[in-house]
Amino acid sequence: MLGMVWVVFGQTEYRMKYPEPIQSPDPLEVPDLLTKRPYGYYNLTKDEGKFVLVIGYGYESAAGFIDIPGKGALARVQKGGKYGFITPDNYPVVKCIYDEAGNFDKLGYAMVNREGKWGVIDYQGIPTVPCVYDSMSEMYDGWYSVSKGDEWGYVSNIGIYASSYQEYEKKKQGLVTGDK
Repeated sequence: MLGMVWVVFGQTEYRMKYPEPIQSPDPLEVPDLLTKRPYGYYNLTKDEGKFVLVIGYGYESAAGFIDIPGKGALARVQKGGKYGFITPDNYPVVKCIYDEAGNFDKLGYAMVNREGKWGVIDYQGIPTVPCVYDSMSEMYDGWYSVSKGDEWGYVSNIGIYASSYQEYEKKKQGLVTGDK
């Protein structure tokens, strides 16, 4: 993302809403990382618009920040071969404990994989669907198609399970209308 320019009371201010990931231009030795060219995050200085590293090179991979309406922004990072999520000030909301992780959706939920099993966490890192599924695919409106052994079904981001498409449609409608 290119930098944003704001004019505030006649003064020009250069900033991006959130820092952007950047890979180290040179090989670095960083303890506990499995890569020699780690990632950090940069932004622009307020007054001059110069690039500045705001989160040091401490990650094996780094995704851009996702804005979760009313809850802030989180970015997926990898350290020690595991994934977690940080805030724009580098606070680890979700420690790097997952083997795989998707980005957060607009509702504040992300698919995660631990020890080969899929589940869902919320924007605070709290598991809302335990990591028990062999496969999981995001659908829409907070629902996922899942499999466990030979059984296929659907699960909501708050853990409501449906074993058939008809049951899924009924439960999805019930969540929208408030009926059970």
